[in-house]
Amino acid sequence: MAENKKKAGSEGLQEIVCKACGAPVPIGIDDIDHVTCPYCGTVLVLSEEAAELNRMLRVRSEARRRDQAADLEYLKKKNALDGGGRMPAAADKARLARREIFARIGLIAFAFWCLILGAALLDDSPGASAVAFVQMVLAILALALKKKLIGSGKKRVYTALLAVMWLLTIAFIGAGVASEGSGSYVQEEETWPHGTLASLLPDPDSQHCYVVVNSSDSFYVHVRQYSEDSFAAYVEACKGKGFTIEAVSSDDGYSAFNSDGSKLDLDYYDSEMTVNLDAPMKFTKVAWPAYVLDGRIPVPASDQGNVSWENNSGFQIYIGNTTKDDYNSYIEACLKAGFDQDYSRGDGYFYGDDTSGNHLRVSYEGFNIMEVYFSYANK
Repeated sequence: MAENKKKAGSEGLQEIVCKACGAPVPIGIDDIDHVTCPYCGTVLVLSEEAAELNRMLRVRSEARRRDQAADLEYLKKKNALDGGGRMPAAADKARLARREIFARIGLIAFAFWCLILGAALLDDSPGASAVAFVQMVLAILALALKKKLIGSGKKRVYTALLAVMWLLTIAFIGAGVASEGSGSYVQEEETWPHGTLASLLPDPDSQHCYVVVNSSDSFYVHVRQYSEDSFAAYVEACKGKGFTIEAVSSDDGYSAFNSDGSKLDLDYYDSEMTVNLDAPMKFTKVAWPAYVLDGRIPVPASDQGNVSWENNSGFQIYIGNTTKDDYNSYIEACLKAGFDQDYSRGDGYFYGDDTSGNHLRVSYEGFNIMEVYFSYANK
C-alpha cells in the first residue's frame, strides 16, 4: 500500500508519495482506488481512507459544477428578461420592436373607436351608437386586462376581446358603406309605402325601391332594376290616377298635376326610375318685400303667394292664381321696369338684369303658379 500524505486545507487528501521514486503524486477526482506516478509510471494503490476521501471530493466537485451550471442558466434567463446590464440579443430586440408597434396600433385603434362613437352619436343612430359604445367598453376592458388592473391578464382573454372589437368595427364600417352606396331598400313586404303621398300613386310592383324622402309635403323614391317597358306602363298607370293636367311627356320623362295641384315628375335613366311627387302648394295673402313696393319690381296681379325665402340679398316667392296669360303680361311689365339687360325669354321662363346689375328670374311652374326670384347686385 502506498504511503499517504495529506496536504493542509479543507479539501482532505490531495497527494501521495511514490514508494518507488519518492516523488509526490497528485490524486485526481477520477482516481478512486489507485493512481499512477507521472514520473516513474509506478501504479500506487490508494489506501481505503484515501479512496473514500477521493470519492467525497468527486461528489463535492460534481455538486459544485451543477450549482455553477444552475447559476449560469439563471443569469441567462435574467439577462433575457431585463438585459442584465447588457444589450439584449437580436431576438429580444425584434420582440421589443414588435411590442412597440402593437402598442402604437392599440393607441390608434382606441382613438379610432372613440371617433366611431362620436360619429354615431352625432348621426343620431341608436344602433350604431350602441355598437360603438360596446366597442369602447371592450377596449377599456382589454386595456385593464393587459395592464393586469383587473382579473387575469391571460393572453387568450385579451386576444378574444380584441378580435370581438375588430369584428364589430368591420361590421360597423361595412354597414356604413352599404348605406352610403346602395341606400336602405324597402323590405319586400313593404315594397311601396302607404298612408302618405305615395298612396296617390300606383305601386310600381318592384322589390328594389329606395325611399329618399317620404313626408306629408314631398315623396321621392328610386326604383332600380326597372325596364323601359315597365316605365312606360307606370306612366300610363299614373295617368289613370289623375296625373294628366298640364302633362309634359317624353321617352324618358313625364310630368303632370292632378286636380288637387299635386305635381308628379317621373324620370328614367339606365334601368332606374325616379319618382318625385310634391303636395299642393298652399298660398296666403302676400306681404310684398320693400323692393316690390318701392317700384323696382312690378307687382303681380295676384296677391296670393308662398314666400320660399327672403333676406337682405333678395327673395323667392311663388305666386298662385296666375294663368299663363297673367305670366306673359308680368314678363312684359318686368321688361318695361328695366330688366332688359342680358335677358332671355322662352316658353315658361324669363331672366334679366337692370342697369344696376340686379337680377330677376320669373318662371311659370304650371297649375297657375308663377315663381319670382330677385337678387341684388353683388349679393
